[in-house]
Amino acid sequence: MTRPFTTNTYKQIVRYILFFLAALLLSQLAIAGVSYLRERQTSLERIADCAQSANESAYADCIERAVQSALRAHSTREVMTYIVAPTSPEHVVDSCHTIGHIVGKATYDTYHSIERALAQCSTNCRSACTHGVIGTGILAEMGQSFASEDIAHADVQTLQKLATPFCRKNNPSCHAIGHLASIVTDSDTAALSVCDAAGAGSYRESCYQGVFMESAGSFVNRLFPATDITGKRRQILESRTYPSCMNFAERYRHACYLLLSDYREYLYKLEGNVTAETKLENAMKECSPLSGNDREYCMYGLGAASRLLGFGDLSKIERTQSLCDSFSLLSDRNACTLGLSTRFLYFDLRGVGAYCEAISEKSRQTLCYYSAFQWAENMFKVPEDAPRMCGDHENCLGKYKSYLKVKSTLPDYRYEI
Repeated sequence: MTRPFTTNTYKQIVRYILFFLAALLLSQLAIAGVSYLRERQTSLERIADCAQSANESAYADCIERAVQSALRAHSTREVMTYIVAPTSPEHVVDSCHTIGHIVGKATYDTYHSIERALAQCSTNCRSACTHGVIGTGILAEMGQSFASEDIAHADVQTLQKLATPFCRKNNPSCHAIGHLASIVTDSDTAALSVCDAAGAGSYRESCYQGVFMESAGSFVNRLFPATDITGKRRQILESRTYPSCMNFAERYRHACYLLLSDYREYLYKLEGNVTAETKLENAMKECSPLSGNDREYCMYGLGAASRLLGFGDLSKIERTQSLCDSFSLLSDRNACTLGLSTRFLYFDLRGVGAYCEAISEKSRQTLCYYSAFQWAENMFKVPEDAPRMCGDHENCLGKYKSYLKVKSTLPDYRYEI
């Protein structure tokens, strides 16, 4: 005889069904969670995969798509952290400024506001995201009065007029003008003349660096893709040579030497399998015959480009120190140290205290500290960041107190030695 269903039996069946549904839901959520986390990580790895691109144009297209994908799963700051992280592929970190520009552009395209987009950026990799936001925002603001093609074909006088209000705002704005002037004029000399008319002091130096950075590192025009402005870049590629910094007036040479390794690195990629030792040897061949300011500028650029020369891991202090320590002249060691210390800007200056502390020469150690403190104040506008830079090094905090007393008498280490 079949037993009738009781209320308790029904409750038990419902309980089993609910338990099964809950287990099924949790398993699906777990799968979705794993899938989401995998997609988040994969979206960042796509940036690294772009290194397999066939040429510069394909690489640029790939990076833009990869960055857009990454920003759908990550915040702007998270992407900027990835491109400078010690665990990221070396070629990603080496290209962090170029990639950061694209991250900034994509962020601006999302918010359509310079202020809101800048709030998403970090200062990683020498404020690359900030540069990308401002460069794109400036072009958008110019486009309210001038059609894109009009800007692309503007003469130097028109560019100077357009650039002046932006070069009076801040360093990143004037730096972006340098990039724009280089693309539009396709002439270093003409582009630099735009900077001369539009900017002054460190703003003008930022503009100069924008010119040489664009010329050295962006052989594919991304702002005006329909416009064939490639003569200078094509000449560099075909001749496999680049302009000598000595061909420029002295006021431009600090910026030129700072970006000289970027010219060389691009050509090394075409040659393939060039060792770090060969790169350092070639860099010294250019610096050794020089004297005075030119030699100091060249050694400064060598220090700033030390990652490309085989001194990649900043956490290996002894190895990092060995580059500048290897030069026999104190002036060379000083200039190299000033340049190398700027690499810590890629990481918001974290770790620079340990680097400066390890310098045995007291005068050079002080120079290292003072330049780092000055960079912190100029870039981050937060002098209190000194304890963060110093970590546990008491000597560093003492140096900061000394710096506060003499900072008004120091040169601007962004473009003076």
